[in-house]
Amino acid sequence: MKPVTFLPTVAKSAFYKIIISIILIFQVQFAFSQFECDFPPTWDSAYYTSVNPMLITIDDISSVSINGIGVNECDYIGAFYMDDIGGMKCAGAEYFQNNTGVIFPVWADDPDTPEKDGFAYGDPLVFKLFSWSCAGGKTIDVVSVEATANYPLIWYPLGFILVNRITCQTSFECQLSNSEPGERTVPQTETNNWLNYTCRLKQQSVHDLHRQMGESLIAVKEKDGSKIYWPEKRIFTLDKMNYGGEYLINVSGNSRVD
Repeated sequence: MKPVTFLPTVAKSAFYKIIISIILIFQVQFAFSQFECDFPPTWDSAYYTSVNPMLITIDDISSVSINGIGVNECDYIGAFYMDDIGGMKCAGAEYFQNNTGVIFPVWADDPDTPEKDGFAYGDPLVFKLFSWSCAGGKTIDVVSVEATANYPLIWYPLGFILVNRITCQTSFECQLSNSEPGERTVPQTETNNWLNYTCRLKQQSVHDLHRQMGESLIAVKEKDGSKIYWPEKRIFTLDKMNYGGEYLINVSGNSRVD
């Protein structure tokens, strides 16, 4: 007796595609639940409950650049749509980490709400970056996007696009010129005059420490994190030091940190 075939070949193919997409979506949602980097404060929340999202993949962090320099860890990539009144809103985003690529879902408009709160079929995909080291945190418009097989950069349900390269240009100094694409853009802590510092106050302002030390202070960074206070480069992603936190402080000459 032959087994009963419930689905024709074409239907099976579509069914398997849906199952694979659902598995990928659950994996991505699980990754979203373990955030380590702050979401861009000027972006709308990017997580919706609508079905059939599109997946965007960037498998090489070095292919994303601002002014020719690679992005930092905790910088964000987001996909934006135009809402009912002409504003650009985020409908999917992810941050870069550990010199690896990213994969993230881009959500559809929710049909159960009166306003447009996601992508509609055929909407253009507008990508933006958010750099924490650019002017203390700034959204960067994307100049060009190259996708595998020259796929059109439009949204469609259960779609999939592999992005090969994203290029941005800005008048702000967002990355550090001595960095290679994809490299963490932080001061070189292997050089001399870096001091280990453990904060003994409940909370200590880095700006107050700078005023206290004057020009002797060059930079302050988290010992095991990516936040930096670096006046020369106008990078101020580290604002306060917390009790018990370990930091590295770069000073000039024979300065000390008490």
